[in-house]
Amino acid sequence: MINDNLYPGLFWDKSTEHKFKLQYPFAQIIKTKGNHYALDENNFYLVRLGKKSVIMPRMVYSKEAHEAFLHLYGEE
Repeated sequence: MINDNLYPGLFWDKSTEHKFKLQYPFAQIIKTKGNHYALDENNFYLVRLGKKSVIMPRMVYSKEAHEAFLHLYGEE
């Protein structure tokens, strides 16, 4: 049996959209591009669920976030 759960981070495709419309029939889907550069502008992911749900592409980390990761975990 296919898992019908919706969760943040789920790839947004026709199947996900269909499940979403069944579970949230009156919800608004907001498509956003974010503040930084998208890694792939054609593929969207579910970011937030609810009355005002959000989908967006994977984004490049900001310079500040990248520096914080390097500080915490070191170089690759």
